[in-house]
Amino acid sequence: ALSLGVEESPPLYRVDVSARLFLEPDGVRNETDLDVRWVRGSLFEIDVALPPGLKVVSVGPPDLVEAATPPQPIPSVETAAERILKVRLTPQARDSRRFTLKLTGRQAAPPRGDVRLGLFAPRGAVAATAVYAVYAGRETALEPIDEALVRDGSAAPSAVTADAAGAPSLRLRSGRNPTTLGLRLERRAREVRRETSLAARVTRRGVELRQETVLRVRHGVVSAVE
Repeated sequence: ALSLGVEESPPLYRVDVSARLFLEPDGVRNETDLDVRWVRGSLFEIDVALPPGLKVVSVGPPDLVEAATPPQPIPSVETAAERILKVRLTPQARDSRRFTLKLTGRQAAPPRGDVRLGLFAPRGAVAATAVYAVYAGRETALEPIDEALVRDGSAAPSAVTADAAGAPSLRLRSGRNPTTLGLRLERRAREVRRETSLAARVTRRGVELRQETVLRVRHGVVSAVE
C-alpha cells in the first residue's frame, strides 16, 4: 500500500519596513511599521531581529498581535549580537492578506562620531524593503556610513529642523534589512547673527526712538532673547 503524507507548505510572505527614528536629548525613539503581505502557507508568527541596545517598548496593534515573547539571543556565531522577538498573530491577522504591525523601541542617546542606531528587522520573509527617516534638530548633521544605504530622493537637508510633524533630516533606503543604521553624527555649535537698526525722530515733545533687531540662527534654535 502506498502511504502518502501531506505537510503544510511553509509560510511565504513579504514585508515592507517603514522606520522613523527621533534623536531626542534623553535617547533615540524608534517607531517602525511592518507592512506584511501574505503570499501562501499558514502564517502564525513573525520573527523580528533587533540589536542588544534597542529596548522594546510596545508591539501592536492588539487586534493583530496575540503575544510577543521577550527578545532572545540567536544560537549562532554569525548572529550572536542579534536577538529575536517572536510576534504571535491573532486569527484576524492570520486571515488577512495584508496587515501592518507597529513596533516602538528606545535606545540610549548616541555620542558624536560614527554611531549605530538600532532597527527592527523582520526575518523569514521572501523579500523585504526598508525606508528609514531620521529626525534630528538643526544643530545635528547626519551622514550615512553604510554603502548599502541609499539616500531617498525626498530627503530634506540635514540642517533643516525636523520633528514628529515636520520633514525628516535624512531619508534612506535599503534592500538588505539590517538591524542597525550606520550614521556619522556631528553636533554643530549654534551661531546667532544680530542685525540692529535704530531710527530717531525729533518732535517738540522729545525724541522718539525705534529699534528693530533681526536674528539669523544657524545650527540651533533660540528659545529666548535677553
